[in-house]
Amino acid sequence: MKKVFYAILLLFIPFFANAQNVAKQYESYDWEKDPHPHILSETETKENDIILKDVKLLEYAYSEKGDLNLYVTVHKIIRLNTDKSIEENNKIYISLREMMEFVDLKARTISKTGKITLLDKNNVKEVENFENSGPFKIFAVEGAELGSEIEYIYTLKKYSSYFGTERLQYTTPRKNVRLDIIFPDNLTFEAKCYNHFPEFIKDSSIIGKIRLSGKADYIPALKEEKYSAYDADRMRVEYKLAYNKSKPGKRLLTWNDAAESYYKSTYEISSKAKSRTHDLVKQMDLAKMNAEEKIRTIESYVKTKFAISTETKEDFYDVERIIKNKYANATGIVKLYMALFDDAGIDCQLVLTCDRTNKKFDGTFDTWNYLNDYLLYFPQVNNFIAPDQPLMRFGFVPATFTNTDGLFIKKVSIGDYETGVSKIKNIPAPNYTLSYNKLYEDIDLEPDFSGIKMHIKQTYTGYEAQAYQPIYGFLPDEDKKKLIEALLKILGNESTVSNAKVSNVDEASILVNPFIVEGDLKTSAALEKAGNKYLFKIGTLIGPQAELYQEDERKTDVENQFNHGYYREINFTIPEGYKISNTDALNIDVFDSENSERTMEFKSSFKLEGNKLKVIIDEDYRKIDFPLAKFEAFRKVINASADFNKIVLVLEKK
Repeated sequence: MKKVFYAILLLFIPFFANAQNVAKQYESYDWEKDPHPHILSETETKENDIILKDVKLLEYAYSEKGDLNLYVTVHKIIRLNTDKSIEENNKIYISLREMMEFVDLKARTISKTGKITLLDKNNVKEVENFENSGPFKIFAVEGAELGSEIEYIYTLKKYSSYFGTERLQYTTPRKNVRLDIIFPDNLTFEAKCYNHFPEFIKDSSIIGKIRLSGKADYIPALKEEKYSAYDADRMRVEYKLAYNKSKPGKRLLTWNDAAESYYKSTYEISSKAKSRTHDLVKQMDLAKMNAEEKIRTIESYVKTKFAISTETKEDFYDVERIIKNKYANATGIVKLYMALFDDAGIDCQLVLTCDRTNKKFDGTFDTWNYLNDYLLYFPQVNNFIAPDQPLMRFGFVPATFTNTDGLFIKKVSIGDYETGVSKIKNIPAPNYTLSYNKLYEDIDLEPDFSGIKMHIKQTYTGYEAQAYQPIYGFLPDEDKKKLIEALLKILGNESTVSNAKVSNVDEASILVNPFIVEGDLKTSAALEKAGNKYLFKIGTLIGPQAELYQEDERKTDVENQFNHGYYREINFTIPEGYKISNTDALNIDVFDSENSERTMEFKSSFKLEGNKLKVIIDEDYRKIDFPLAKFEAFRKVINASADFNKIVLVLEKK
């Protein structure tokens, strides 16, 4: 999406001829002439591998023509402690994405005795599209053995980007980490560090250049943990071009600049296009609808009649051609929506945000690197749609675009002039009560105690329905049958299903009415004879449950995809002449709270009236994120459902 604006960005940067002859810093950067194997601590030798040096130089420099280019230099030393590390590192992969020129490459292996093996550049291969990830240079490392070190340096000349993200923490520990951002002294770049990477130091001692340098002697490994936002939790740096001496005091590429640019690309269309969108609105017959009904109708119309493409050709941006061809890219479909809502008299604001599990939107640092994904906000009803997400509907946008901030762009008029103004606001997550899976079971034992038979009904709403309801109508009949059976066979394939049916799969019901699956089920999996008693595995009737173990010390906060809940109601008819001797096992109440209000819980209870046993289970997570200090409480709630899974009721004769 950001590529659309690169041409606009160039307008901000007049280049200066007097900066063209300044020496490039990467040209003098080199490795040690006489290297020796590093001495590791006992702890470091136990690592699979360890990065002993991790240096990256991002150097902006003018060409002879006055163009601003970016030179990226990477220098790494990797210590190989295990056979696995040799296997993982004996080939080096260098991405050539957005590269103008491959400037230089050298590599060597240093054995534990100090023997040096240099890279034979004839062994470097270029792959045009490696595993569908674009062009790469790939080379095998010679001389890799236990205790050896692989060292390499390369430099790429790339197209300039005035915003950037650098990740500095991985699953491997790193020592001597350094990131330099070097730029001509007529420009000013700014950098902001996240997740405890040290702040940058400014160096103005280089003639004609300024260097921002961030260093860390050691960065511990960060392993991916369940229920976390791994990428967002890693150390990283965001940087941007902030000032140009040709415009003293004026900050460049601000949020308002972004609002103006995105306004031009999404709000403005031709008079002919407006006429075409007016005709579409007339066809929808919106006159007697309220605001929400109009929004839903327009969204449904677009999402059922237009396809989204990733192509960037002009046809997919132009509203007239989009209406004619029924194809658009993300920006083109937003333009269509904007025109339709404007004609329908619906106040609509463009919102730009990013996936919070990748990085948290930080409105205090105005890098456009956060502006990755589109939403549309409707102040009249205080809710959103995701315009380029065909499987989402009003009120439910991709879950990871919620519980974060975004750039809201509002149209303003100054006389005849129209533009967009920006405001950073929160994109709230839907309440947990809107995303529920509810399970209802009516259970009897077979007359001969050979198994159980039950009627089962599953209902799904909100995000819990999103995986099934929007796609159901597009599935072949055989796949529909497989899906229904998968949702009903909560006890596994030993069960048999009959009289299965689904409800609320029409377009108007998608993420509005519950997606419902129900049927009859027979199985022997939940009942077992033990002498003159029967063991009824009632816990298995809620389906398999996840268990959360944490052998190592937890490092990251808890983060769920979305707020949600589960409700289970089990009605069991106790056979004549039998009783249950351990019903108290059904009472579980594990929860955590803030300000006397529960934030998460697993609660099960029962009622016994005559031979009718009713078990009710409530499990819910009312917040998306919990601090590290709450991890143990979260773990206990998660594991409570697994504990219920293990409950076995004992049926014995009265």
